[in-house]
Amino acid sequence: MNLNKPIWAALGVVALSTSLMACDEGEDVDHRVAQQAVGQNVTNVSASVSNSMVFLKGSSLFNDGFGRAFGGYSDCGAPPYNDDNTYEDDYDYDCGGEPAKFDPDFSEPTAEAVSYLSNYIFTQKNVESESGNSVTYLLKGEVVCPAFDNDGPSCINNFKALQIRLVVTSPAAGDVDISVQVGPNRINPVNLEFYRNHLAASPDLAAIRSTILFSAQALNQEAPKLPTMQGRLRLAIARDGDKKASASVAITHAILVADGDYEFQAAASPNALVVTTDGVAKMVSASAALGAISALFTTRDDSYSYEDYDENGDVIYVDSEGSDPVAYGVKLGGLSASSIFDATKELLNVTNIGLGSTTSTLDINGKRVLSVDLNKDNGRKFDLSIEKTGDNPTLTVSPAFDLRLVLKFAQVQDQLRNVAEWALDEVLTINLSGAAKPSVQFLDDGIKVLAGKLTLTAATAGLTHVVEANQCLVQEFDSREPTSCIYDEILDDCIYEDDGSWESEPERHPLSELIINSCN
Repeated sequence: MNLNKPIWAALGVVALSTSLMACDEGEDVDHRVAQQAVGQNVTNVSASVSNSMVFLKGSSLFNDGFGRAFGGYSDCGAPPYNDDNTYEDDYDYDCGGEPAKFDPDFSEPTAEAVSYLSNYIFTQKNVESESGNSVTYLLKGEVVCPAFDNDGPSCINNFKALQIRLVVTSPAAGDVDISVQVGPNRINPVNLEFYRNHLAASPDLAAIRSTILFSAQALNQEAPKLPTMQGRLRLAIARDGDKKASASVAITHAILVADGDYEFQAAASPNALVVTTDGVAKMVSASAALGAISALFTTRDDSYSYEDYDENGDVIYVDSEGSDPVAYGVKLGGLSASSIFDATKELLNVTNIGLGSTTSTLDINGKRVLSVDLNKDNGRKFDLSIEKTGDNPTLTVSPAFDLRLVLKFAQVQDQLRNVAEWALDEVLTINLSGAAKPSVQFLDDGIKVLAGKLTLTAATAGLTHVVEANQCLVQEFDSREPTSCIYDEILDDCIYEDDGSWESEPERHPLSELIINSCN
């Protein structure tokens, strides 16, 4: 389905501008009241959100994480090879780039959003009716289309065909509810709330599906094949004070999205995610409380061409046949965690971290290939804290951290590509325990155990690393040099010929690349 850009923007008109709904009778409302309330509430909530996060600019721990999460660091790549296929000595790595910088100033995009809403949406030109306790806006193409530099007849006619209405009511002075309604039957895909102390959006997945189907019909387009869609969400941003704000996500009605090839289900979770920022206390708190989640989907690698090399090292293109469908089934028992980040102490505390009360699993074509258990013998939950000490963060857990992964990919080896040999049949465990508060410190080149001991095992491979206090676990870099190399510009790496070089050897087990030293 190819709805044109202005139509999609109009269907999500207010949500687009605020990134963030209910219908109730109350205060009298007219166009002037509606327009003023929307603009003022967006501005005030945005200002509180911005003010509540200014302190994060001065946090070393937060900005380290933000910079790495949102880019700025470029890949140094591998050093170039000399003509004799040896590494170039004294190669000057030029990683380039700067870490992304956090900027909580939202004044410019907020002003643009308010201007857009006032001039193109909540404008007298779009008013269809006023009845004392409500005002209805009918979005007209001749008013809205210029916002997208598109005032052609097709854009105007599309708005006329879709009949997008915003029905505004006011439950209390200064607050407005907006029911977004589409078509002559007034399909209601989303409700919006523009309140003095919060902005919110409540999409209805079943109604969104109906809206898409109606839109295709109204615009004389082929009806898209849509999955079954059920469930409701509520997304909100709240102003809890001049320098305090919160954001939340709730699954108010269980979600189901399914068709013949995939299915996704999520249980109702009224407090799925809540994040609060307090600019006075200089703290961020967050909590997650998701119920059971499951997903089923089928994939298939269609036929395609890929680059390869002939005996002279020249690029050739090889046709690959499509593979048989592969059905995946994922089950997550749940997700829980509560955290507090104290910027004055550069300290992050996270409690009740868990993956639900059952084993999380991955099935492929009906075969159980991965099972995950987190702290199975310790209530399936644990606490942790991360503190910035000098240049390196320290992580402390309580009562312990125990992760167990059972891999059985041998059952589907012939149905998947590039399955590592070590993953065919393996049981991996990572355990940090042995002290009242087991802790490790993250170094530039590894992990140092400060208290307790860190144990990593691979049962099938017979590999075990026990890292005691004041010892370090680091990666051992492969010192072997290739005997033959063809540089691949796409992979930004070497491809080795089968002449005794790396390609002819089995892939190394990840635990075999780790060594323990005395942290010299």
